[in-house]
Amino acid sequence: MKIWQPALYRKTALKKGLSLSIINNAIKIYTHFSKTPFPCILTINHLSKILNIPYPALKRYTYNQIDNYKHFSIRKRSGGTRRIYSPNYNLLRIQQWINREILQKDTNISDFSYAFRKGLSIRDCASIHCNQSWLIKFDIKNYFESISEIDVYNYFHKLGYNKLLSFQLARICTVNDSRNKTIDTLPSKFIYHKNKQYKFLQNSEIGFLPQGAATSPMLANLITSQLDEDINNFLQSIDLDFNYSRYADDIFISTNSKQIDDTHIRKVLNSVYSIIISHGFEPNKNKTKIFRPGKCKNILGINVNSSDVKLTKHFRNILECHLFYFKKDKIQHTLNRGFNTVFGATAYIHGLLSYAEQIDSNYVKKLKKKYQIDTDFFNI
Repeated sequence: MKIWQPALYRKTALKKGLSLSIINNAIKIYTHFSKTPFPCILTINHLSKILNIPYPALKRYTYNQIDNYKHFSIRKRSGGTRRIYSPNYNLLRIQQWINREILQKDTNISDFSYAFRKGLSIRDCASIHCNQSWLIKFDIKNYFESISEIDVYNYFHKLGYNKLLSFQLARICTVNDSRNKTIDTLPSKFIYHKNKQYKFLQNSEIGFLPQGAATSPMLANLITSQLDEDINNFLQSIDLDFNYSRYADDIFISTNSKQIDDTHIRKVLNSVYSIIISHGFEPNKNKTKIFRPGKCKNILGINVNSSDVKLTKHFRNILECHLFYFKKDKIQHTLNRGFNTVFGATAYIHGLLSYAEQIDSNYVKKLKKKYQIDTDFFNI
């Protein structure tokens, strides 16, 4: 293990002809990061040497071009489609390094967030709401696309990276697309940047987190952590034993309190909406659901009516229907269900199986035996 020695660094840098101001600035940055778990990166050129990627090639990825991604749509379980961005090999490699060496080492993450975290699952998110008399579900509209390049820039800058490098890291982690917001349509939380002008902005479009990038899940979690804290603090202030959890864009609140009434429910709805909006997100009010005592309750396809989580009957029926007809005729089932390709249908059914296995692995074992699901099951 090497010990950081500023005096030795200054002596070596002076011999190489670097100016004293540059040397002192580098020492200041190195000293800061020596006390953190994060890697010290001085410039994008410095990062290119760390990653062993030529500087011109790495710099190109800071232009935030859609050409660096392949994109396609997949069907959501809840209906509609989700656009997925697949970064090219080198960009993926860079994002994986940022995720591994920076994002995964950041412990300032909300305890209420269960998505994209090692050791946590949908089952964990749902289990804290088991056997509760009241359940409220919220949805954040266009969650990933609402987390902008400026959010990501602010995140890296708060870690201690300089402004230009923070901008370049933000560009590597976001994408420009025809659906981008412009600076004039950003939420009010960016009013500072609208007045001062986003210093590094080259045009009116602001990048957003692409679903499919290696950095997007953890960045979303880290950037949304304060939202979780604010919602939980509000719920605790009511003092009615509320439980709170979030899985990506899905927010769940439950309680067993006997004192709760419609007045409390209205207060929760209005206040949570206001908190979501204050963080630059838009609540999807059409998807807000209130489950009163005695009503069947489910979270992310999981039944939480009893003391333990269970897959809903509706989900099991959908999964078994797909398996039955896919086994019978893959191509015909792909056409009948409106998938663009057999690959798309395969990915969707794989997703359903993986989801079910998180909740009830014994049930999935029975399905694999019943439908003879093996490595050849999904081959054409």
